[in-house]
Amino acid sequence: MFSLDVVRTIENEKLTLEAPWLLKHFHVFFQAFFNSLPFLLSSLATTEVLQPYVEKQISLSCLLIVSLAVGYLLVRKQYLPTVISETTQAQFLQAAMPTLKEYGFDITKNNGKFLFASCTANRIHISDSFYAVYAQNAILVFCICELPFPFSVIKKRAVLASIKSRCKSG
Repeated sequence: MFSLDVVRTIENEKLTLEAPWLLKHFHVFFQAFFNSLPFLLSSLATTEVLQPYVEKQISLSCLLIVSLAVGYLLVRKQYLPTVISETTQAQFLQAAMPTLKEYGFDITKNNGKFLFASCTANRIHISDSFYAVYAQNAILVFCICELPFPFSVIKKRAVLASIKSRCKSG
């Protein structure tokens, strides 16, 4: 995917990728559209049900805008870190490696600054990304899932909860 800008990620405490501005924003918008598909479909169904009561064009456009906004906010939330503090880098790696393998992530890069893993299990064009940036006092963890709405949130929470529990128990 894109390369990680570690320094700016630590400064901003937001995932910062090194890529052209337009390409990054197009990727986030496409991901938001894909993530909001369930909301878009429910908007279309709601518009058909409300047709006799409300003017169709106004309700459809408002519901579609709200659906895309919700999808965009869900995607942008993935770019905010989960902070794991009071854990050393070795403890984190000991907890994260088995979890990532369990969820089908392949570790692409692991150095003293960050960890990057991607998951394309059973999917060709959709990949999930996992970033961990090692700051001085904490570890910033990002799990970007490109699946549609309920699955993206479920996978992200499952991966992060498993890593947190293994860090605390280890």
